[in-house]
Amino acid sequence: MSESLNTQLAEAFGLAQSAEAAPEAAPEVTPEEGQETVEAGQQEQADNVQAEGDAGDSGFYITDLAEDLGVDISELYGLKVDIGDGKEMTIGELKDLKQGTSEDVLAKERESIDQYRSQVMEQTRQEREQMLQQARGVAEMPEKVQGLKSELISLTQRYQSVDWGSVEKQDPGQAALLKQKFTEMYNQTQAELGQAEQAAGQQQQADRGQLMQTSNAEFARRVPGWQDNDVRSKEIDLIKVMTQRYGFTDQEVGQTIDPRLRHMLRDYAVLQAKYDGANANAKKVVGKGNAVLREAALASRARHKTGTDEIIGKAKDTRDKRDIMAAQKALLNEAGVM
Repeated sequence: MSESLNTQLAEAFGLAQSAEAAPEAAPEVTPEEGQETVEAGQQEQADNVQAEGDAGDSGFYITDLAEDLGVDISELYGLKVDIGDGKEMTIGELKDLKQGTSEDVLAKERESIDQYRSQVMEQTRQEREQMLQQARGVAEMPEKVQGLKSELISLTQRYQSVDWGSVEKQDPGQAALLKQKFTEMYNQTQAELGQAEQAAGQQQQADRGQLMQTSNAEFARRVPGWQDNDVRSKEIDLIKVMTQRYGFTDQEVGQTIDPRLRHMLRDYAVLQAKYDGANANAKKVVGKGNAVLREAALASRARHKTGTDEIIGKAKDTRDKRDIMAAQKALLNEAGVM
């Protein structure tokens, strides 16, 4: 393919020309003409890009370009262009890259998200399993302590199985020596047991502290609102109120390690507080309603009594039979007879 063709293609695509194709000597132009040429080229490039986007098919644009230049389209696809950082790609490679379907992109993104979700779930599962194992380790008695306790039981059983009366009759000195040996072995084992229990207690305390740190971190991830000191303090008080209602002590609640259980206690305490608040508001509303009804009833009775007095007064004044009957009816109504 000729050098002039390479130049035309590079200008048409608005791309740097390949190092393989040296540019032809350009005619001298004035700065003003050069600026106009650059602006015209940029506008033409923008128009071509827009036309290509509107068409939705870069092959259509390249086909027209090949016809205009009088070359085979394969020559266009084989043209190498500089894509920056000293790298080159052919027009065909750029076209294939651009025509990667959105379905493929979405599929890759979905696969990436699924992989990430699986990793997070697996990590969470491993952390929970580790937490449960640590919790079981805290609850279990160390093997050394169990062994020493078993040894003490065995020494006691061996001592009790000896017929010391017979041994003392046969050989008092040997009996005293055996008793002393048993006593020394028992005391030594008991001392080792005390040291082992102390070390185990310290280790359990350290393990529990580490376990609580892990639990606190998981709980903080589940309930980010507790980063606010006021919110945390308020909800801790709600948890205390709710758990004390069911007979739990603060110490028992404080020993809860599993972050899932702590999360559930928090949610239930907050929900219970909302429920209690709603009940209290409902009682206030009912109380206000009853007060209003009582006031309305008293006012109605007052108005009714005033009307009865007027009817009776009229009957006294007129002595009319109908007014007297009306007064009697009003009195009966007031008494609740009619």
